Amino acid sequence: MNFKRLFMILCILAFTLTLSGQNFSKGDPVLVKLHDYHVGKIVEKSGDKYRADIYAQTGGYPLVSSSQLIPLKKTWAIGDWILTDWTNERIFIKAQIVYVEAGRYLCVDWPRQDMLWREYTTLVPLEYIKVLGHHFNSDRNYYKPETSIIASDLHSQDGQGATETVKNSNNEFKVSDAVEVEWNGTWYAAKILKQKDNTYYISYNSYDSSWNEWVGNERIRSAHAPKGTTPDIGTGNTIQWKIGDIAWNTFTNEGTYFQVKLLASDAGVWLCMELKSMAVDWKKPENLHVEKPVQTFFPGK
Repeated sequence: MNFKRLFMILCILAFTLTLSGQNFSKGDPVLVKLHDYHVGKIVEKSGDKYRADIYAQTGGYPLVSSSQLIPLKKTWAIGDWILTDWTNERIFIKAQIVYVEAGRYLCVDWPRQDMLWREYTTLVPLEYIKVLGHHFNSDRNYYKPETSIIASDLHSQDGQGATETVKNSNNEFKVSDAVEVEWNGTWYAAKILKQKDNTYYISYNSYDSSWNEWVGNERIRSAHAPKGTTPDIGTGNTIQWKIGDIAWNTFTNEGTYFQVKLLASDAGVWLCMELKSMAVDWKKPENLHVEKPVQTFFPGK
């Protein structure tokens, strides 16, 4: 047996012993390794083992050792590298958190530039790669920090994720909701007075009733929508985009411009989040605009 192989075996043994020495308390969220992996929580300790409530199981609580349990953190930060069950088929890969909102985490698989919203119950610390065994996909096992840039300060206003999920464009606002309304490229605080179909009669805060108007979904967003900065305009009107900037983009390619927030940059393209629906996509810089462009084309043309 060569030295390298012996060293790897010793490392795995040491890590297993570390896991066996873990202590869990009632209610701790965990990932339980049986024939597969299951999200659950500790119900009680029985001797040197634990009973775990794995939510998918209906016939009692399995009794497992601490080496079969992976503790799940309830909070993560932007920039953290994690392991996540990407396809919901118990296959874990490395990914990086680029945005946090209302207890959800937007993660990017840098090798492929794929991105998904994840719950904390699907995020596992990196040090558990060896425990996951063949459930870890090593084919996508590398970082790209030298060519990708992500946000470091894009948490919502309370620093812990928004307390209320941002409303999307599917008519989810109601009378009396605090909102923001776009007027000539700027967003103003407002309140909904009336609602009819997909339009809203609003009053702008600090403005008299002469400014009240009916607006459609394309001009309204939640008062809790992510805020951002404006880009720097260099010499020759060159736009210097940066993390956190707000830009205009067609986004859905259906002829309507939306405001998007720049979350990350990789290989010359920007990861953008549409502010109302919080949908995300990669966009080229030439398709980003400081001001809302005049509509020059229509859906299907």
